[in-house]
Amino acid sequence: YLMGGPGAPAAPLLPVPVSAVDRAAATMALVEAVRSSGALYGLLLSAGSGALAVARAPHKGLPPLDGADLLLLDNFVACSPAIRHGGGEAFCPICLPAFNPAAFLHAYIMYIDPASASARQAAGSADGTAAGTTRRSGAGVGSGALYLVLLAASSDTFHALSAARAVLESALARGNILARLHAAAAAAAASATSF
Repeated sequence: YLMGGPGAPAAPLLPVPVSAVDRAAATMALVEAVRSSGALYGLLLSAGSGALAVARAPHKGLPPLDGADLLLLDNFVACSPAIRHGGGEAFCPICLPAFNPAAFLHAYIMYIDPASASARQAAGSADGTAAGTTRRSGAGVGSGALYLVLLAASSDTFHALSAARAVLESALARGNILARLHAAAAAAAASATSF
């Protein structure tokens, strides 16, 4: 689902080392989130570490994401204090020049941590949030923190993308998959900074 071209960096975002079973579960949950929300692409990324899962909608002719666009998206999230420290869901337009330099997609972005996901799942609310809020517990927005990006063509998709995130989060919280993904991402970030 990723594509590098002659102008793409040598290694835009490397895959985070994680067990095949956990990556498959994350990818299946992400594919379902993309399918159910009408998103074009879904990415489960780790701040400063790389990619855990990537999915794209089965639209005919939808190209793979270019490595340079993926790096730009990761940098956009990492350099935006409003997203990193905003405490909840973000929805903003973003231009991915290799995808289409004359247009933009709408990015739904949310950091996901195991504690907040478990709290929202335990609350059992219909929209996947505890006490009607989408705020996370404040855990880990540094290196190794997990975040979800769903890219859609329409600005009217926020609620569908938010609902898909809740379902994805719930699926990953079951069986402690989210905690293992978070631990793997944190370990990858720690080893990357030890160079």
